[in-house]
Amino acid sequence: MTIRVQNVSEPDVHVQDSQYDIGEEQIERIFECFPLEVKDRKVLVKPNLLGLFTPDKAVTTHPSLVRSVVQCLKRRGACVTVGDNPGLRGYGDNERIARFTGIHDAVEDCYQNIAKRSTQVTLKNRRNDSVLVSTAVLESDLIVSLPKLKTHMLTQITCGIKNTFGYLVGGEKTKLHSLSHAGRDFCETIVDVFSIRPPDLTIVDAVVAMQGSGPSAGDPREIGKLYAGRDAVLVDLFTAGLIGVPPERLHQLHIAKERGLLSKTVEALKIEGSWKPVQNFAMPSTFKSAVGHRFFSTLGSLIRWGTKLEADHDKCIKCGLCAKQCPVEAIKMNPYPEFGKGCITCYCCHEICPHGAIHESGLMRYPRKLWAKT
Repeated sequence: MTIRVQNVSEPDVHVQDSQYDIGEEQIERIFECFPLEVKDRKVLVKPNLLGLFTPDKAVTTHPSLVRSVVQCLKRRGACVTVGDNPGLRGYGDNERIARFTGIHDAVEDCYQNIAKRSTQVTLKNRRNDSVLVSTAVLESDLIVSLPKLKTHMLTQITCGIKNTFGYLVGGEKTKLHSLSHAGRDFCETIVDVFSIRPPDLTIVDAVVAMQGSGPSAGDPREIGKLYAGRDAVLVDLFTAGLIGVPPERLHQLHIAKERGLLSKTVEALKIEGSWKPVQNFAMPSTFKSAVGHRFFSTLGSLIRWGTKLEADHDKCIKCGLCAKQCPVEAIKMNPYPEFGKGCITCYCCHEICPHGAIHESGLMRYPRKLWAKT
């Protein structure tokens, strides 16, 4: 059972200026703003541990944020577990990724491979009716989600809502990618997974975010903000305002509004702290701006036909990780990755490649980047 203490006058979002290392005093201010009754309670701290990326790449949640959150929770008497389900298949690399990203050492004995125990739960989704979720998610009294603010080639952004996709054990992610590979369809699935167990508090690492071809091959962008809220949907709504994107252009927020999970506008948010929209934040080439949306609606098939994925041989080390992680097994190594006709352009290979070797090619990639501008 979730137990939390809510102040009726508390803001929707609390914003702070921040740099690395993130200190415990900043987390204390967040917990003062959004009180949680954690003493003797099981608390799951869920960062973004996408893959084998060091903190300076701006791909994963910074270990200093995770460390400070864990220390503040332990000081309040919480029984803390830190865990995620990085990657797409299996769970063998779980602890290796945690060590590589610096998070395992930052939280010491609190880190657990939460993929080892899973429970089948009902999923209200039009393509799939059940999924395997890490048992730790279901057994926790409270969940504190620590997403990294990034763009995403398939889902446009990854932040509060998307971070809950890590509830699923590896094989389940692969299955859902193959069943709902189009951008909006996949975002529907993400909102469905989010609805299984929304986090009780979301704290976003936006000190250094990622723009462009996220979630792993984009460009680090210093924003210098740490922000938090009880409602991850409202946190993502604030994110849209922060990066200067109309919320209706973000599939996850549009779907959340359709589902009755979002009734506010950015202007109506109660925000504590100073902020202003980031100028010229680069969205991925798959994002449809107001201009791009009209063009995509008219000539969408041409856009998709004119764009494909390929490997940059100068960056590729022929590790085969992309082929191993492909949900539809459309990639063959020969000796570099070759993309077959079965490719569904789900960008899983792009997301998981630790060397940024997978990129878009084809006739329309440059117009797509132009139309993606907000």
